[in-house]
Amino acid sequence: MTKAPAIGRAIAALRAGRPLRVEGPEPIVVLAVETATPELLRLLDPKGEARVLISGERAAALSLANLREAADPAAPVLVERSEWLDPEAALALADPGRDVERGPIGPLTPVPCAFAETAAAALALARSAGLLPALWVLASGDSAASISAAEIAAATPEVELIARARLPLHDMPATQIAAFRGLDDGQEHVALLVGAFGGNPPLVRLHSECLTGDVFGSLKCDCGPQLKEALRIIGAEGGGVLLYLRQE
Repeated sequence: MTKAPAIGRAIAALRAGRPLRVEGPEPIVVLAVETATPELLRLLDPKGEARVLISGERAAALSLANLREAADPAAPVLVERSEWLDPEAALALADPGRDVERGPIGPLTPVPCAFAETAAAALALARSAGLLPALWVLASGDSAASISAAEIAAATPEVELIARARLPLHDMPATQIAAFRGLDDGQEHVALLVGAFGGNPPLVRLHSECLTGDVFGSLKCDCGPQLKEALRIIGAEGGGVLLYLRQE
């Protein structure tokens, strides 16, 4: 089954750093913080008025939950634009991977979000595109693509099987490897189907890819030992499934 054209075009627009209009009770035009270039942002927002939309969970991680406009972790949060909030600062704000290395950021001023339903749909679309859930909200602007909040809500993630083969593993029951691609973000993942389940619910392990830990044995994380232990437990039980996901 192929993805609805509107969803595909909308995801492509966000990934390419192009503006996207999200229709809803209160339509908004957004740019992905992760992919929009500073030059395009200046072109579409010459007065520097674009605000940054982040998830409620991210706002809580940034210690904004004590402010009324950011108190609900399930609701999107709109952050007021300020002189210091340029594209690089916005990316540092949005990316949890930079929390350890970046210096203090702010002050951050959440403001009431009058388009919460549309904003939530836009953030969900960013996640489907494999991007950080952080968007510039433009005061106005033309866009090459548009999609409605209802279309985003109705879209269900789908996968397609790419390949499947036997994969002998040391000291493990008969195992097959299946590679599949997510049609929502194009990422390719792997499933190890170990042994026979005998009609019983299989043990399932979801493991996020970690090249340094899984392959090179890095001591900075415990990903490699977790992977090995999960396979040991699945093998000891006679069967199960390990999903190896292309994500950190």
